[in-house]
Amino acid sequence: MKNFGIKLAVSVLFSVMALGAFAQKNFDTAYPTDTVYENNQVVYTPSTGLWSFNSISNDKIVLTKKISAGSGSYSEFFYSNNEPAFSFGSGFEFLYNDKLIAFDKYSLKFYLVRYDAENKTFYKKDLPDSMLEEIFHDVKIIKVSEFKDNEIHVHKMPFRTMKLLLINDTPEYFYKYHFHGDNFETYNLFGLLEVNKMGTIEFHHPAPEFRNLFIKVNPF
Repeated sequence: MKNFGIKLAVSVLFSVMALGAFAQKNFDTAYPTDTVYENNQVVYTPSTGLWSFNSISNDKIVLTKKISAGSGSYSEFFYSNNEPAFSFGSGFEFLYNDKLIAFDKYSLKFYLVRYDAENKTFYKKDLPDSMLEEIFHDVKIIKVSEFKDNEIHVHKMPFRTMKLLLINDTPEYFYKYHFHGDNFETYNLFGLLEVNKMGTIEFHHPAPEFRNLFIKVNPF
């Protein structure tokens, strides 16, 4: 009976470790998918209100993404005649369900890119929480307003990875901030982390007068 108990415990341990290894194997730096990279073209079709990477519609508007030459490295979108179309301070864009979504890494906020047909201009609109949760359905979303005394505690299963996304629902701005720690991997999307072990993740600014935020990852 004692040997059986030991074998069962070992079997359970290896099963849990295998699940953890599987999660690591699924790590994808391109998440979310359909990312718009530099020099990629995106197409907006006013007659349908849809975004895509290509279209055969006669009223399509073709835009090319460029990265600004300045220190902000933000995205700039140009018409096919090289005239500027819009730039909202974002640095990461992707398509989701025929919508163009932009992310500003310094404000830590997501936006829908919309089109005003009357004025023939593009504008941004805050991404609803419901859509954010739909897109990042497998991610633990953390809001800046949830931090107490600059800390927040989250829980992770041992031997399993988890995705965290830090977003901002306050007027604060996080220029020059970065994530510091040895228990996570980063994605192309700033603010999205894959945590692989317990520990502390610091959202850090190099200047001492700025406050830092600490994400404490604890076991269940």
